[in-house]
Amino acid sequence: MFRCDGSDTMPKKFKFKNKRKRIPVLLAIIVALGVGVFYMTSPSSDDSMGFTDMILNAENDMISLDQSDPQVSQLLERYTPRVFVDQDSYFPLDFYEDYVPQTKLFKSGRIDTLISDQVSQSDVHDYMYESDYYLDYQVKPDALLKVYDASYQTSVYGRAYKSALKTEDGQIDLIFLKYSLVFPYSGLPSETAWWKMAGSNVIGDPLAWHELDIHGAIHVALEATTLKPVGIILGQHNHHKVHFVGEDLVWPEDDHVKITFSKFSNEPYLADDQGLSRIERTVGNPMEMEFLLGMSDEEPFTAGYDFIPGLDESAIEIELNLVQLSPEDPLYRATMGLGDRKKILGLFRTFYLDGPPGVDFYTLPDMLDLAELMAFWNIDITDDAYMEVYNRAELTFMNFDISDIQDYQRPKLKEKLTRIMSGYD
Repeated sequence: MFRCDGSDTMPKKFKFKNKRKRIPVLLAIIVALGVGVFYMTSPSSDDSMGFTDMILNAENDMISLDQSDPQVSQLLERYTPRVFVDQDSYFPLDFYEDYVPQTKLFKSGRIDTLISDQVSQSDVHDYMYESDYYLDYQVKPDALLKVYDASYQTSVYGRAYKSALKTEDGQIDLIFLKYSLVFPYSGLPSETAWWKMAGSNVIGDPLAWHELDIHGAIHVALEATTLKPVGIILGQHNHHKVHFVGEDLVWPEDDHVKITFSKFSNEPYLADDQGLSRIERTVGNPMEMEFLLGMSDEEPFTAGYDFIPGLDESAIEIELNLVQLSPEDPLYRATMGLGDRKKILGLFRTFYLDGPPGVDFYTLPDMLDLAELMAFWNIDITDDAYMEVYNRAELTFMNFDISDIQDYQRPKLKEKLTRIMSGYD
């Protein structure tokens, strides 16, 4: 339902009559707009702390299940996805064994101060709530590309939650299993238009836009009583995709759904069932859903195209070892920067090039409850009533009141989940 599959058609290219004359002009515009937009929209430290405080203090009805419970571990093991990456792209790492020991610890300022050049796991715990501190990974991107083989294995970080989809005529209890991987760098979508890539080189490195990529999550949704799968939620760049059992998701007999990560940008996608590579639309601005969902072919400035390797082509499967950390672990809850804080031209710090805080800082407080998140992203662009509600909401970064949308979406999701569960009877 929600896939924007471009496997049968390559993305449209921009056509210019006088390309040679326009190239310098385009690059000048990109540099000016890129630096200007990034600088002007970069949040101050107070703004950043405001956001992290909202997440840390957010209240919802979702419950984090006890990580020490053997049944929780069994569920996480049973439904651990199979993960594939492109052979020429980044491979995920273990956060504490591979990433942290190869970082330096800095304190932000007019001139950043080196605090330690030998960082330990305890250091990360000590500074996790110090928002003006950050880690700087010392391994260069070139050293991490095209160097791994098919026997590679690493950690996947698993957690479990219980929530309820509530409507006026009842509720459905759900278990969500969340799996997170740690990639050393996040690059721009690899099939983005050449002129955008050229301009991005002035601002940063398109293959390593920022250090540490930890927000591309895989969620397996189960009905809480039967523990039968009903769907998955894939957390991508500022948006999510939902796939439902019996619709666009054929559940595998071994319970390990196949997920392929996009080249360089490390976004999780449902693997193609024919084993083929494909290209899909993506956007930097989640408000540009018309392009993302295929409602419009007008490509926004921040849009690009992800390359998703085929399982029978350039994809390599990663052997995963399930790791369960405390829900309060810095990997999840740190407000410090877990990657470098780069500056454009060495002068202007920008949020877009900053290494991220912890995994939990990935969406707005109203959608931290995964039942709410699933309802919001259960989008049907053929539903005229939904489109009317969505357009009336006029969502922006400054106005994200989704209450009317959720009032419409919750009953629709409940009906769909009830239909899926009836198929198991």
